[in-house]
Amino acid sequence: MPSAKKTKVPKTPPSVITDFRERHRLDQSAVDRLFGFSSEGRACRRWESVGAPYYVAILIAYVDTYGIEKMEEMAASHELVTA
Repeated sequence: MPSAKKTKVPKTPPSVITDFRERHRLDQSAVDRLFGFSSEGRACRRWESVGAPYYVAILIAYVDTYGIEKMEEMAASHELVTA
């Protein structure tokens, strides 16, 4: 039986994550919080070393186009619900 071809899944390059974080003056924990993680910066550190899932690039593009305020508002709202 022939082996199945693996489809290359696009990733968000580490530099895109670092640029986003620095552009918005965020620390790694704040990036995790904005993207819905409570890992205190571990996800961001991993993304900055090996890249992030492609959806992260899409969300960054939205933030760069429409502003970070809505994302911050949603992150704060989520924290209230889970507290």
